[in-house]
Amino acid sequence: MPTLIKIQDLHKSYRLNGGQDVPVLKGLSLEVAEGELLAVVGASGAGKSTLLHVIGAIDRPSSGKVCYRDEDIFAKDEATLAAFRNRQMGFIFQFHHLLPEFSALENVMMPLLISRTDEKEARQRSHKLLEDVGLGSRLTHKPGELSGGEQQRVAFARALVNNPQLILADEPTGNLDSHTSNKVFRLMHELCHKKQTTFILVTHNDHLAAQADRILQLEDGRLSRKDEG
Repeated sequence: MPTLIKIQDLHKSYRLNGGQDVPVLKGLSLEVAEGELLAVVGASGAGKSTLLHVIGAIDRPSSGKVCYRDEDIFAKDEATLAAFRNRQMGFIFQFHHLLPEFSALENVMMPLLISRTDEKEARQRSHKLLEDVGLGSRLTHKPGELSGGEQQRVAFARALVNNPQLILADEPTGNLDSHTSNKVFRLMHELCHKKQTTFILVTHNDHLAAQADRILQLEDGRLSRKDEG
């Protein structure tokens, strides 16, 4: 499969209040193929979420390149980068980040409306996705009226609604029961195989990680194959 994401010598440090730089990612390199489902595992604080944020252009690297189809994404200006994120990427965070004043349906519609999709089409696509994740009867409920697992499924539908090529998921099934978790993961697999959607997911769920195409371990700022320790 063609390479979708290529990361070269990626470094990311954060500066503490005292002025000291703390390195998190240390010369990390990675290639991810189109349609691959990649799981990244590692201890808490290893930098897994930081890696997702840099790949998703939410945070900038200290040095190194992140290329999407051979194009350095951080060479783009901020407006172009924001449009790129909206059209090409979907995000599922550990915390749902749903807008509390809007219904489940309206939350899922939001990325489409931002990209100026016709409202009728946005509503139809969002409705279908919420049905796919088992929330067809909860369309008009606001986040505060949904369980944690239901909120996570809304967030999952929102990540998918723009038909992105790449989805970055931070503990995507962390708040779900085993039945719903398996259903969501089957949907990930279906998208990978039928639409060549690429997933990079961070997870502590060994059962979930074991079903990915590849498992990498993030340790001491670098990635290695899980079976290589």
